[in-house]
Amino acid sequence: MQLIDHYAPEWITETQAMVEGWLAEEPRSYVYLLLDASFKHETTLTWVRENWPEGNWRSLYQDAPNTSERVLAISPLLLLVDKDSLGALEAIAKETSGQPMLSLVVSTETLDLLWERLAAFRIVTVQDARYVLRLTDARRLSQIAEMLSKEQRALLMSHMTAWCYIGRDARWRELALGGVTTAEPDDMSSIRLDDRQTQILLDMNRIDALIDGLRRHESELHDLFDSPSRRHEWVVKTLDSASLSAADYPEQVQCCRSAAHREGWLT
Repeated sequence: MQLIDHYAPEWITETQAMVEGWLAEEPRSYVYLLLDASFKHETTLTWVRENWPEGNWRSLYQDAPNTSERVLAISPLLLLVDKDSLGALEAIAKETSGQPMLSLVVSTETLDLLWERLAAFRIVTVQDARYVLRLTDARRLSQIAEMLSKEQRALLMSHMTAWCYIGRDARWRELALGGVTTAEPDDMSSIRLDDRQTQILLDMNRIDALIDGLRRHESELHDLFDSPSRRHEWVVKTLDSASLSAADYPEQVQCCRSAAHREGWLT
């Protein structure tokens, strides 16, 4: 199932030029790809194992208790990129196109140090419960970064010089890292969200859940759009204009149907 737009034909060339620019910078930084394997759990881990040097990648779940192949297959994967691995961009494009599963990090930290930093954010504490934080879902990354406190952002993004992700239109977007300090936070073991952050986190998936509901139950309305990005943009605009972005699902569906009739798309 396609969740975001497919890459444009020039995506590989543009991405290679972008990575080569970072690799050539002085002082030297490391360039990493983050793959959310859960979107292609049948193939992504196997592809990485077969095509990436063993010492140049890590699974974010690899040290979790009782880690199984099934868990590793849905784990975020951190891949170190060098000039020799740029030839794999075509295969990466084929694996990830249409899915919000790719981001790119430029950092002064080694693979093991960045893995440790990202691993601290795998699970967060929400109202005394443990919650999987989907940092590697490109649809959520900018929302999560906004939600974090200044101290949490410092913990996550310290030593990064860039963090880019694939937008819903399949173009690279860059996360704002302004104001992030490189000072080391004291505690890297437990990330706790307050009530404000918890509510933001719980609301993040509302639009995508609505769109999935339209796909399953309102296919005529869902299929009016030629791309996932245009569909998402229209749904957000429609609900916002009716002040229903936080309404219940049935009310949101009716709002979308009424708008589509009003705009002449449905008869």
